[in-house]
Amino acid sequence: MTIKLHEMLGLAEAPANGFAWHDQILEGLPARAMRTLASCLGITRRQLIAIAMPNTPFQLKMKLSPEVSNYLYRIALAVRQGMPAVQNDMWRAAQWLRKPNADLKGRVPLLLLQSHTGAEFVFTAIARTKPELAGYSGAAKVEDAPEPDEDVAEL
Repeated sequence: MTIKLHEMLGLAEAPANGFAWHDQILEGLPARAMRTLASCLGITRRQLIAIAMPNTPFQLKMKLSPEVSNYLYRIALAVRQGMPAVQNDMWRAAQWLRKPNADLKGRVPLLLLQSHTGAEFVFTAIARTKPELAGYSGAAKVEDAPEPDEDVAEL
């Protein structure tokens, strides 16, 4: 079974294009994005809420803020772009995001994705991933990453 980017983010249908993704993020992702993305990451919804929305009340019926929506989108995109380096295994890509990374000076990629600047470091590290260094086969290259509407492997 496969899961698509929009499904990782709790959307019933994929936005039509990049501009529609932009508009969706500004409008706010549905609160269920916390549950679906947390599941893909192998963490609890509460853990993801604590990282993405510290000190902010969370309600299941709410729309997430544009800032939180953008952060969740960056996480889902990093999972998808990291998958080629780990034989398209979403679980291993998510695990890479959750662990301190020597190429990122010991920082946790998931936490770096909180800012645009940190995300640049994470996506650069993903693009530079060498399979022999990571113990995986298949090099990750940003230009080889699937488009947002393409399938990604499920946990």
